[in-house]
Amino acid sequence: MATTKKSAVETEEIIETEAVEEIKPAPKKINKPKHDPSELVLCRSVRFGGLRLIGPKTRMPYEWANEGDVREVEYQDLVSWRALRSRYLFEPMIIIEDEDIVEEWKADLGELYAELQDIDIKAMFKLPHRQFVAQLKKLPAGLKTTVQNMAYTMIQDRTLYDLRIIDAIDEILGTELKMMIN
Repeated sequence: MATTKKSAVETEEIIETEAVEEIKPAPKKINKPKHDPSELVLCRSVRFGGLRLIGPKTRMPYEWANEGDVREVEYQDLVSWRALRSRYLFEPMIIIEDEDIVEEWKADLGELYAELQDIDIKAMFKLPHRQFVAQLKKLPAGLKTTVQNMAYTMIQDRTLYDLRIIDAIDEILGTELKMMIN
């Protein structure tokens, strides 16, 4: 009997590699947009009724006639209010309309501004009682004052007559609006 021998041919691959130094580009500095201190920035009042503020840096008076009014404020005054953690920006009484500045100050104002996006105070008064109460409790302090002032005016104009809403405002905000009803 004949036997055949099968042999496996082993091949060896030789791979040569060259050591290549990776050249990393120098880290780029992120240039934050620089603003001129006297740059005028649009700000909207969220306070019902008139609002008058004095700029801490410029001593310039800023005045809004009613909620929703837009006025230009010097950037340096906004920076000062931010540094002072002023209630004008953090309760808030005014909202910065410049998207670039809001983005730069996202760490300070981002969460607050996100909450404010979906709030329509005038529409709140048309909500069912439970939804009104839930939304009123979540409002920042500055907007609670706005609700209080709006309710006062609406009672005087006889456009707010839902006692449950008035009672909720009195209870949550510590007012006595119900006593105004004739």
